[in-house]
Amino acid sequence: MKKIVLSMVFLFTVTFSVMGCRPYISGTTPEDDAIEVPGHSLIEARFAIRIDDSSFEPSMYYLELDGQKVEGSVKLEARFSQDVLVFSPDEPLKSGMTYKATVKAGAKSEDDGSKMLQDKIFSFTVDSVKPEFVSIDPVNGEPAFYKNRITITFNEPIRSIDYVLKDSNGNAVNCMTTPIDNTVQIRPNTELGSGAKYSIQVLSYSDTAGNVNDLAISSSFTTDKY
Repeated sequence: MKKIVLSMVFLFTVTFSVMGCRPYISGTTPEDDAIEVPGHSLIEARFAIRIDDSSFEPSMYYLELDGQKVEGSVKLEARFSQDVLVFSPDEPLKSGMTYKATVKAGAKSEDDGSKMLQDKIFSFTVDSVKPEFVSIDPVNGEPAFYKNRITITFNEPIRSIDYVLKDSNGNAVNCMTTPIDNTVQIRPNTELGSGAKYSIQVLSYSDTAGNVNDLAISSSFTTDKY
């Protein structure tokens, strides 16, 4: 008897349901229930996929404090394979307060037009801790100073600072103040005197959430002779 081997080929058509085709918020900055959030923060909500720009209105993303909407601007940014909503408050957020952000449902997928079905809501609390002084350059009592610049370092970015720089006769020196990251740079508008003694007193300073530290800081230095 002759054996016959049948070779059968089956063709299957498989339809995949890919999670994420329907828009949803995959992450936020700050995260939900975050605490000690800097008052100058931008509030971001990231879609898992690209959305149809025409399906989104700025009014669909907003920030609230005690049920009242916070003034600010909204923009939609494309980042790699995601779209990101960015809320920029017009004013720094209030110290110690809890805010609620909402992304309303309705945005559509760029690929197939499917809609986001549920609102995304997340909350966070703004920093309520006073900023702290870390160091000053030149250090207190430094005998020779040649930089014509004073740098004060804090443990976080500073929004405002109240200080006075004086010469040995007690005259105030006009300066330009520049915040850079966690530092404040103070540059006298005119060159400091040769071999002269100066003192600086910081009366108060506040962080981006408006937390004020009024513990005074004093330092003195003597310039190089030239």
